[in-house]
Amino acid sequence: MQPTIKSLRQQGYKVRVIHERRYTSKYKFSGPTVELSARGGWTTIEITTPDKQRSAVGEAVCSNQDNFNKKIGNMIALGRALAALENVKS
Repeated sequence: MQPTIKSLRQQGYKVRVIHERRYTSKYKFSGPTVELSARGGWTTIEITTPDKQRSAVGEAVCSNQDNFNKKIGNMIALGRALAALENVKS
């Protein structure tokens, strides 16, 4: 079973999670506005070991045709960051 963000933090790892979303420009009666798009976006997770000697980054990108989901983005990005951390250890 893959560790969670919470379990890694409890073990002393520093875990940074960044969610970014896309914005769309629309014209309404009141003029141009910028709205948060439900589609597309990306999640980046950076893991630093408790001894601060190694760190790794994992990223998950959501297609412009898919709805953004933080939980799925976290799972994918965390898996990629953990894999990258294993490669750094070798």
